Amino acid sequence: MRNTFFNYILLGVLLLGHMAFAQQKDTIQQLKEVVISDVKLKENSVGVKVQRINDSILSYNNTNLTTLLRFNSNINVRELSIGGTSSISFRGTSASQTAVIWNGLNINSQSTGQTDLNTINVLNYNNVDIRSGGGSIGYGSGAVGGTIHLNSDFKFKKHLEQRLITSIGSYNTLNNNYKISLGNDEAYGLFAVDYMESINDYLFLGENGKKNENAEYENYTINYDAGFYLGEKHLFKFFNNVYFANRNFSNTLFSIANDGYKNRDYRHMFQYVFFGEKYTSTLSAAYLYEKYFYFFNTENPDNFDFGRSENYTLKYDFSYNFSENIQLKTIAQYEAITGNGSNIETVKRPRASLSFLYTHKLSNKLDYSFNIRQEVNDFENLSLKTLAYGLVETYFDVTDFNKNYENANDNPFIISLGSNYKFSKTYSLKFNASKNFRTPTFNDLYWTGLGNPNLLPEKSIQAEITNQLHFNGFNFGLTGFYIKSKDLINWQPNDVGVWMPTNIDKVYNYGLETETSFYNKWGNHILDASLTANYIISEDKASENQLLYKPKHIVAASLAYNYKKVGLF
Repeated sequence: MRNTFFNYILLGVLLLGHMAFAQQKDTIQQLKEVVISDVKLKENSVGVKVQRINDSILSYNNTNLTTLLRFNSNINVRELSIGGTSSISFRGTSASQTAVIWNGLNINSQSTGQTDLNTINVLNYNNVDIRSGGGSIGYGSGAVGGTIHLNSDFKFKKHLEQRLITSIGSYNTLNNNYKISLGNDEAYGLFAVDYMESINDYLFLGENGKKNENAEYENYTINYDAGFYLGEKHLFKFFNNVYFANRNFSNTLFSIANDGYKNRDYRHMFQYVFFGEKYTSTLSAAYLYEKYFYFFNTENPDNFDFGRSENYTLKYDFSYNFSENIQLKTIAQYEAITGNGSNIETVKRPRASLSFLYTHKLSNKLDYSFNIRQEVNDFENLSLKTLAYGLVETYFDVTDFNKNYENANDNPFIISLGSNYKFSKTYSLKFNASKNFRTPTFNDLYWTGLGNPNLLPEKSIQAEITNQLHFNGFNFGLTGFYIKSKDLINWQPNDVGVWMPTNIDKVYNYGLETETSFYNKWGNHILDASLTANYIISEDKASENQLLYKPKHIVAASLAYNYKKVGLF
């Protein structure tokens, strides 16, 4: 019965696609991407690295975001089996210091502060962007080490595209994905559905027949987007994502596991865009819902813990072009967040922010950006003194003011600047510096008996320099970065052995990243190769030790060869 839901959906969309195909046989291969979903990504990324993974690459990784990043980036991915939880680490930072952005919205969990990569199916999106470096100006809390962007681009042109990907593997593993998009010059629609399941009971090598037990999983993902123009200046867009998952947490070689986990995630957003002669105005309203059930023993489904959160977001973006080379963008955002659960009483957390992003292209060789953001989490104690303190700390890191203006920690003022300079057609230099932050999560603050209501928000400053060289299909990049974090939130055992969150005074992250790639096409042959290598130090200043689960060395390589329609990766 668990396949019935998917089968009905698949049958329905196949019939829909068949009728649409009978009416329109045009293809999508030469479509323009007229409207992108996260328009501030480019303006907010001067001086930092942004790697785009397009739809053609996404189709090679037909499982989830974990697989995509493992094979196509130099980010450290930590996965507890294919059906378990999965997290990432940018430049030695934690998973909660990496923000996952869904069509411009930060979707990190309000409970844990991070996004489980195994809950994101990449086949339902047009492309994925990997942005290195701090991004709190545009994306708020948690965008410290980097951000991952899931983009649903709207293509307004007469077209129809259908795609069905199905795979069957060992241990009763089944993956199915169906996606259809169609539209014309005035309207666009997309529907995508995905289903995955596996018993996942593989044998442990050299362990005399011992299996990976209690590891089965199944999940559903549905994306449906729509957009239409009303005249030439009015655009309406709708984004929707629904995710259901049932999974167990597998045993290890030394312990037996019987626990299980269910989660239900809903993401909905409406956008109205007005195009003026020199400006663009965008009003967004979004609803994000997450709920999980943790079962101590799957054989006793009545014994469980749960947690839930709701986020109502209202955001207004206004971009004004003073000229072809100068743009000012203003972003005002308000969020009403509510959370509760078995171990957390109902908590309400409103927050607001105001950002200004200024970009200027001085010449064909040089452009720069200057951005500021004021975050407000403590409305009762907000004052001009608080705002002034945030500005002073940004420039001088004056820690003594904490005694008099402690509430300023809840209303961080942040700043960033970046520049790109092209010395020649083959060599360019990028620079970026920023202040970033992460606010404590519901679990950090309010978990009954374990939470720490006295936690301070994390604050960090970072800088990076990137050298890029490219010629004749060869590309080489060398990046040096430095991150200094203060009041890092870390769960660790206290004097009686109970794990609780606490602030670590100072943590330093610094290192080098190299990226080398080669692309060549001759006749019907295509060769694409890449090699990345990172050296990263993530050190607690007090102990002078490398932080746990933060490898110093990360090396990744890939090779792809295509001949006409046949490819090897």
